Amino acid sequence: MTDFSIDPGAVAPALDTVFSQLNRDRFAEKLWARHTDLWSGDYGVRQAIANRLGWLDAPEFGVSQLPRLQAFVRRVRAQRFTDTALFGMGGSSLAPEVFHRLFGRDAGLPRFSMLDSTDPAAVRTALSRADTSLFIIASKSGTTIEPNSMAAAARRRVEAAGVKDWASRFVAITDDQTPLHKRALNDGFFDVFVNPSDVGGRYSALTLFGLVPAALIGAPVDTLLENARRMAEACRANDAQTNPGLALGALIGAAAREGRDKLTLLLPPRLEPLALWIEQLVAESTGKNGQGIVPIAGETPQVAAANDRVVVIVRLDGVGVDDGIVRALKSARVPTMTIDMPAIEALGAEFFRWEIATATAGRILDINPFDEPNVQQAKDATNALLFESSLTFRHRDALYGRGEWSEKSSHDLVVPGDEVFTVGKLQGGYTRYLPSWHGWTPGICAAASAGIVPRSLESAYGGRINGGFAVYLTLRPAPM
Repeated sequence: MTDFSIDPGAVAPALDTVFSQLNRDRFAEKLWARHTDLWSGDYGVRQAIANRLGWLDAPEFGVSQLPRLQAFVRRVRAQRFTDTALFGMGGSSLAPEVFHRLFGRDAGLPRFSMLDSTDPAAVRTALSRADTSLFIIASKSGTTIEPNSMAAAARRRVEAAGVKDWASRFVAITDDQTPLHKRALNDGFFDVFVNPSDVGGRYSALTLFGLVPAALIGAPVDTLLENARRMAEACRANDAQTNPGLALGALIGAAAREGRDKLTLLLPPRLEPLALWIEQLVAESTGKNGQGIVPIAGETPQVAAANDRVVVIVRLDGVGVDDGIVRALKSARVPTMTIDMPAIEALGAEFFRWEIATATAGRILDINPFDEPNVQQAKDATNALLFESSLTFRHRDALYGRGEWSEKSSHDLVVPGDEVFTVGKLQGGYTRYLPSWHGWTPGICAAASAGIVPRSLESAYGGRINGGFAVYLTLRPAPM
């Protein structure tokens, strides 16, 4: 289990009000009883929410799948694959990436890679050993364009390598009766994992979407799930102030209501990959209806003291940000939560804590944290663009096409309280070209973060119409 402490700073009165509200509403009790009216009074919305609360049972479900996962790993070992490559987007790929970057891989298992970029160089690398690779297609809907396109390219490479039974090199992770599920059964995939359909993609870290890849790299899945179960039990506490998930959600929700909608994550270097997953969970869940909470990862601690921030500090086995930074945040009255993780295996507990916190913040902000209108919007736009020859980008009230970069003109667009989000169609070693804009806007105090596309656009800016400035970078690699 992990310990936590809160210094509410400037939002102390607002946080007290939120704690009282959650306790008065019996939020924890109703959450576990699946009371969908916590987030909406609309019947149709409540019906949709009812089909998105399966993540509450994920730790128990995961434990029930351990024998199946262990048998699957034994089969993979027996086939002597050199590589496994996972094709996914968003919630289907971020948790696997976190597991891989934090735990590495067991020496006796195939090399593992995760592909959520359409960058040609990244695709080429993932398919470079197709004749000895196992490919995993991860898609909740079974229709996501990117992983299906990657899988089609992988199939062509496998067949070109002379493998007669191409389907024996593929695994599917999807919901029941999706097009991918049916295709995998009909074609005879190496294995097919059917995930509970009442779990949304970004809440799926502790389901088969996260656990199958975790098992394939040799991560301690049983320990991760046991820690998640302990966190789930702690998150049943009725008192919001002592409930680790509710307390986190109360802090970031209360801060957002007070105008502190930038959530700065201060993690030790070992835990930096976790910020990728937190970013998508929080931003995509709350970023809608013109508001939301924007997670900022990788920011210099000095910038975190701005008056639009709330800060979460995570320490791993006592290692974290310098005490001087904590004192500076306290002096600036920045609302802060400090989380102490005893070991990396507590990752499962942290996944669950943040899921509870996000559901709680949604209640506080009157947002449904389980739908994703802008994800569908992005998918529809992608489909449309496949049939168009030109692309324009909308920023505020103007349309911009391809043009010359101008630092001065960009400064004119950024105002206090904005987010500067640098995205690049880059992968692997190319991510070093993503600049850090911290301090790029002196005197403006704009939050700054960076990421790669297509993963980052829908996660960080979904639903937040105003207050964002995106810089798009790309390279021009050799054709496939």
